[in-house]
Amino acid sequence: MSKPTNWLHALILFAAGCLTAPMAIADGPFPPDHTTRADAGQCDPIKGSKACKQTFQSFTVNKADGSGSTKVSLIEERSLSYTTIAKTASTLGEPLYPKNDSYTKTSMTKWPYFGVMLTDENKIIEPPLYRHILPVSDKVGLAIANEVTRFYGKDSGYYTPTNKYYWVNLDGKLTKPERPGMDPGSFYYVGGYGSLPAQVFEFLGRDDTRGTATLRQYDGYGKERAVFDNIVLHKRKDNYDTFEVSFYVNSQYDFVVSALHPDTGEPASLWFKADGSVIGYKEPMEPRSMLQYGTKDKTHTGLVRIVGKLPVLTDLRDDTLYHPVDINGEKVPAPDNFIGMTRLFQSRGTNGDLSTAQNYYTGWLLVYALPTGYGFKISDRATGYNYPGMVSAYDVLYGEKYLKMFSGFGYSRVADGSFATIVRPFDRYEEDGLTPAERALPAQWHRAITDSSGGMRLTAAMENVITEEGYDTSSEAFEAIRRYEVEWDQQYAAQQEIYRQQRAAEEAAREIERVRREAELKAYYAAEAKKEAEYAAARNEYRPKTGVEEFNERMALMENHWNRTNKADLPVGTEICYDMGDGSDFCFTY
Repeated sequence: MSKPTNWLHALILFAAGCLTAPMAIADGPFPPDHTTRADAGQCDPIKGSKACKQTFQSFTVNKADGSGSTKVSLIEERSLSYTTIAKTASTLGEPLYPKNDSYTKTSMTKWPYFGVMLTDENKIIEPPLYRHILPVSDKVGLAIANEVTRFYGKDSGYYTPTNKYYWVNLDGKLTKPERPGMDPGSFYYVGGYGSLPAQVFEFLGRDDTRGTATLRQYDGYGKERAVFDNIVLHKRKDNYDTFEVSFYVNSQYDFVVSALHPDTGEPASLWFKADGSVIGYKEPMEPRSMLQYGTKDKTHTGLVRIVGKLPVLTDLRDDTLYHPVDINGEKVPAPDNFIGMTRLFQSRGTNGDLSTAQNYYTGWLLVYALPTGYGFKISDRATGYNYPGMVSAYDVLYGEKYLKMFSGFGYSRVADGSFATIVRPFDRYEEDGLTPAERALPAQWHRAITDSSGGMRLTAAMENVITEEGYDTSSEAFEAIRRYEVEWDQQYAAQQEIYRQQRAAEEAAREIERVRREAELKAYYAAEAKKEAEYAAARNEYRPKTGVEEFNERMALMENHWNRTNKADLPVGTEICYDMGDGSDFCFTY
């Protein structure tokens, strides 16, 4: 079974890109962003013409007569006169503002104007007269005469936009359109780049009750080919990966869009051949985008079937379960117990110009039914497998046999952004090291996260025991977890013996300290008892002093003062008082 290549995984919408270079994105319709200026060296001169051939603007289109497809290229000229510019605008039905000043006229002559040539024949089939043109076949294209009808002077930023599309015949000359201009925001341009020929659809209206849109498909002459009133309008949910109308380019031979089956009214997918004819209706399928890890703005889009919801609660923004399909729209073979897969690890807040970029993911969580509950696998760089291929759901499931199975998780255990995925490896696996053994039980929780410095890498860690280390695969990471568990058990046993010895030594030291403290307390109490006995004996011998003894003591204090050789140098008349020892003072004038 062949695997789809990356260039096929694109959603190409007409109204979402610059009109001279439609972008491979999934969104729309909305007004286009005109970015027309070519980089230096990207436009080859055309002999005998002032125009040049844009080497980066090559389109694949169907031949209008149904004889196959061909390549056409845009040609560019930057030397048109204002008279020619005005004539083109007038012919297409949108004449320029008659009072344009010289600054405006000069500015308009410096702009690039585009036409079309057959690439292989180097034959110009439409002169470079239009500000924007998109080839639909080798006979017709959608063109815009000019970007503005009014420009109010050099110092004014105000202008009146027109941006009307006109069907123009690629007949080598300026001809008046048969129909009036149309709103560019109502067109879808599918294919064109790569090998799938361009197809154009026009949005005609919507049925909110059914959730569908009505689209008109055009043929190689710009005429109505078919009308479909059952195209599904995907309702946006938090602005992530669901779009109002999404075309998926499946290969160079076909493309697909979501629809309701015309007979049953049930969700389905409508498939088209490269020539625009209908293949038929198949099971409902939708594109899902992944941000290629480590890149700034590259995405990988694959086609999947929606098969249910995650059977456990998580913090993932997208809890939808998908089953990838092959290039024929059939489910990719999977183990019998495979339930589905959902996206993991929100990567960044911006991604180029894509409006849903903050919701692109870089990994997958695979869900399995086991006798003991649910089992899970995380996509990573499986051993012996090409890493870039693991971005797509198709290749993840194709290589799932290389991924390690782990057991169930609880709420908040798996989340987007920088949150770690908390996993529980099983305690026993079969000889392959991947399949849980019979009656295997979940082990303890561990962390498994992506390492931003080395691509999609899992990190196994045991808290407070080892430092985090990176591994290329979940098998290696979970094997390391088991190895660390054994090492931890050994370290724990050794540490416990050290703790036992330390506790014994601490007990002995505490006993010695207890004996010492007890001896100190006995000595202290003996000394206190002796002091109390001495105080008691002194109290028994105490008798009050006589008046003569007290008088003599006071006179001795006075005599001691007057007999001092160094008396205080105090001013005459200073009053001095002495404590007499009985609560009274003796005072005199110095």
